[in-house]
Amino acid sequence: VIVEDTLGITFTNGKVNVPTTTSGGKASYFFRYKSTTGSGQQYYKVTDVQTITVEGDGSQSLVLKDGSSLELSEGFLNNIKASTKASSVSAEFEYPVIITDNNGNVVADNAKVATGYTVTLKNDETQKATIVILGDVDKDGSITATDYIQIKSYFYGSFTLDKAQMAAGDIDGNGMVQSTDYMQLKISFVK
Repeated sequence: VIVEDTLGITFTNGKVNVPTTTSGGKASYFFRYKSTTGSGQQYYKVTDVQTITVEGDGSQSLVLKDGSSLELSEGFLNNIKASTKASSVSAEFEYPVIITDNNGNVVADNAKVATGYTVTLKNDETQKATIVILGDVDKDGSITATDYIQIKSYFYGSFTLDKAQMAAGDIDGNGMVQSTDYMQLKISFVK
């Protein structure tokens, strides 16, 4: 039974496994054994709580697992599809991460992520990236008519986009949000 865990420990084949980590962390756990008396009553025998502490050198960084389809670039986490759950994003990282919404609240594992959400290394708050979902300009995690209308409004100068929205609105990947991005998003939405 895991009581506390910032290391990401696992228990397999009778062994507690501690992943290789350079930033350190702490895990506390205990074992329990379920048994039955001769009269059929069940009981548990438990051990004392054990604690593992790993001192890190502070050099751990926000790293994606090998083979991840996501991409970290210039402070942004890219290649996330609309309606992706937070647990799916977290699973792509080598070390435990926390995902927060645009108001700084921790996102539940079963909630979808959106443009502007932040992925932060659990043991080092300085290691973070902003989620960008291509087309999710309105930061709701879905691609709807509102997104291409906001691009059009930006193009006509009546709406301001922040950096994450600019990255989400750059549909053609040329580094700028232009009328072509509006058209590409609108056409893909209408299909």
